[in-house]
Amino acid sequence: MHFNIEINTKEVKDCYVNYLSSNKHILIITSSLSKKYVNELEILFKPYQVYVESCWSEARGDLFLLNKKTACMRMSDYYEYIIERIKLYKAVIFITIERCDYCMFTYPVIKQICEDLKIRYLHLEEDYVDSISERSRLRYDAFIECLRIESGD
Repeated sequence: MHFNIEINTKEVKDCYVNYLSSNKHILIITSSLSKKYVNELEILFKPYQVYVESCWSEARGDLFLLNKKTACMRMSDYYEYIIERIKLYKAVIFITIERCDYCMFTYPVIKQICEDLKIRYLHLEEDYVDSISERSRLRYDAFIECLRIESGD
């Protein structure tokens, strides 16, 4: 019970999973991104919905729905958690931030998970920057084009 309101978590979770399975959602996995960078990604990837999974997002409501406590790559249950998340998305973008060793060491596992699940993925290595670089924008545009061709949009 929250605020004296009973919540049926199964119904909420089912609704959440059905919404995500509409195949118009992209998961971005990273250790950290600026809000401006995320906003630029949301604009760039329209009509897709962009969800950012990062260390600083551990207070999200979806952790409550999935009965999980951690989203950071350093945590022991991270791979179990992220496999369940990746299954729900059309594509995954993995952004490694320079000098985040945990993020860089995690990429081969995330790549293998995406390949096993046959989910398209993109890997970018970025400095911690405030906005999307032209190099990254070009790669994002090519990735968007691949997604559109694949889905026939």
